[in-house]
Amino acid sequence: MTTLSIQPPFPLITDIDGQPLEDGYIWIGVANLSPIVNPIAVYWDAALTQPAALPVRTRGGYPVNAGTPARLYVGSDYSIQVQNKNGSVLYSAPQATERYSDPVITGVSSAEVSFLQAGSGAVVRTAQSKMRDVVSVKDFGAVGDGVADDTVAIQAAVNAAAGRTLYFDPGVYMVQAGSTATIPGAYTVFRGAVQIPSNSELVLHPDCRIQCITTSLPSGCAFLIYQASNVTIRGGGTIRGDRYTHTGVGGEQLHGIAIRGSSKVTIRDLDIDNWWGDGILVAIDANGVASSLVTIDNVTVNQCRRNGLSIVQASHVAVSNSRFLNTSGIAPECGVDVEPDPGFTVVAAQFVNCYFIGNAQDGFMSAPQGQATVIGLSLTNCYSSGNGRYGYWIAGDGVTPFQQAATLVGCHSIGNTSHGVLLASTQRCAWTGGIVRANGGNGFYIRGEFNDVRLNGTSSSGTFVVGETVANGLGASGTVRSWNAVTKNLVLRGVTGGAFAGGNTATGGTSGATLTVVAAITEPASAQNSIVGSQIHDNANNGIFFETTTESNVVDGCVVSGNNSGIRIDTSFNEITGCRLTYNVTGVQLNGGASNFVQGCHFYGNQSSGVNIQNSTDNTVANCMLRSLGIQGVGITVTSTNGYNRLTNNDVYNSGRFANITRTDTTTVLINNMEVQNAPSAFQNSNSPESVVAAPVGSVYQRTDGGASTSIYIKESGTGNTGWVAK
Repeated sequence: MTTLSIQPPFPLITDIDGQPLEDGYIWIGVANLSPIVNPIAVYWDAALTQPAALPVRTRGGYPVNAGTPARLYVGSDYSIQVQNKNGSVLYSAPQATERYSDPVITGVSSAEVSFLQAGSGAVVRTAQSKMRDVVSVKDFGAVGDGVADDTVAIQAAVNAAAGRTLYFDPGVYMVQAGSTATIPGAYTVFRGAVQIPSNSELVLHPDCRIQCITTSLPSGCAFLIYQASNVTIRGGGTIRGDRYTHTGVGGEQLHGIAIRGSSKVTIRDLDIDNWWGDGILVAIDANGVASSLVTIDNVTVNQCRRNGLSIVQASHVAVSNSRFLNTSGIAPECGVDVEPDPGFTVVAAQFVNCYFIGNAQDGFMSAPQGQATVIGLSLTNCYSSGNGRYGYWIAGDGVTPFQQAATLVGCHSIGNTSHGVLLASTQRCAWTGGIVRANGGNGFYIRGEFNDVRLNGTSSSGTFVVGETVANGLGASGTVRSWNAVTKNLVLRGVTGGAFAGGNTATGGTSGATLTVVAAITEPASAQNSIVGSQIHDNANNGIFFETTTESNVVDGCVVSGNNSGIRIDTSFNEITGCRLTYNVTGVQLNGGASNFVQGCHFYGNQSSGVNIQNSTDNTVANCMLRSLGIQGVGITVTSTNGYNRLTNNDVYNSGRFANITRTDTTTVLINNMEVQNAPSAFQNSNSPESVVAAPVGSVYQRTDGGASTSIYIKESGTGNTGWVAK
């Protein structure tokens, strides 16, 4: 049987907005003359026996005869013009040779059809010129069927569309993102599937997906923006990697979008997921030129293997309204990692209204290494939760220079496995507002970088391995944090057993590498950081912990509750003012260090002590109010020896035991403190209270396991836990 092709029975004419032309006008006239002024005979039938009155009207996009769609016929060449009901010209051809056995405009070149935009001052253009305002990848042969390799077609479209808008229609476009080819230069830069030139705008339809073809290659990217400017990728589509079908094992450099040595780049309204490396990488080009003026807005990066977003070398990166989720597979495994390489700098990276959730390590990490620097980092109204290590890790590299002037405003860190916020080797970092709650370690942990030492050397043999133990033969040892074979710089973490110095020979325990040490530089402390107006609740360890390698930090106006120690300070020259510390085990613990200042704070319901000064000297606690501590609680406890601490103008009441202020150090100075003696209390427990339960005279103790004459005890004398008499 012969097959038949089913064709539309009538020509469809569309209006300016692409909708079927309603109540339009069709004029047919003498060729090369105006059809309106010079009409010719037009018919409804091929035999030319049924005349059609001009202009012919349209309904629903079709010429109509007595309300029914119909075809038009003429017996000679003709001119044609079609207008909509408002008089706008939709197309006009001065000469056409088709007969009306086909639609009126079949075979007319778009270069011969005129277009006039509605509105005063509009000029006539050809339809071809109008349609070339935008470009589709399908104009260059991209299929988008999820099977065909569209890499070459998309690259051709991208090249041709420079300076215009390139559209990706709905579909799944397969691309060869995996690559081991590199761009020549001092630094390794892998090529990708599609390289985007300057002045490009790519619009991905929400139902468009760019899909990495399964590969075993460890490097490459879907889109490479290299030494380009004024580039935008937007539109609501998806850029997806091959993480779950990848046939290779190692490597971590196969990314969704790589921005290298480029400026004025915008990534907006996209989903990027399942990449073997990073979702988005912002870095240098092969010559070491940094990227700048990068904007990332309303992007979701999910289930990538290395990081959601990595910023290696850049300035003025603005990230907003974006989500970085569920990164896992290979270190660092962070939602966002600001990670300048040795000697590099990241300047003015800003994050606003971003979420970092469910990542295997840190929600947000900024930890430069090897004399790298991050300056002017800021996060505003960000949320980090459910991450496998820290909510936020803002760190220096353990040697000068380090993290400088980071600001975090209104940010939250909730339910992370370890610390909510870790500030390490930072200077002048400011955390304001926000909630830090229910983290598995400390709410805030402020420290130096674990006794890091940088060894500057002049000669070496072999290569040191990160993580191995290095010793100098004189008792000192540490763990390799970083090694630069070019500059001969070796950074060791956690040095113990002595010190490294010039003239030593450092030897790798695993690698056997050796380094002649010229100079050893110790780590800087974290200093001049501030935590202001935050709520810090229910963390497993301390609400805020200042370790020994910090100094000159400030905590002001915070509410701290439900932690072990609300605030613990093991160092010097820190200031706590205007805080409310409630229902912690200890409100404030000064454990070592000196010259700390606690002023104007309220303590309520802390179980052990409001303030506990232990092995710490020259501290001041002033103008504080301490109320309703635990049964065995003390308002202020001082156990330092020759501490010369000062307690001034404090109001201590109802501490839960007879003594509201206790001190074993006779050098402690008490000035104008108000202690209100507690009233007798009632207790109930097993065993005798003698030498166990401290209470004021007149208190009653009911012994739950007592017998005759040992069921009730009365406190008849003493100020501590003695003086109980059985009745």
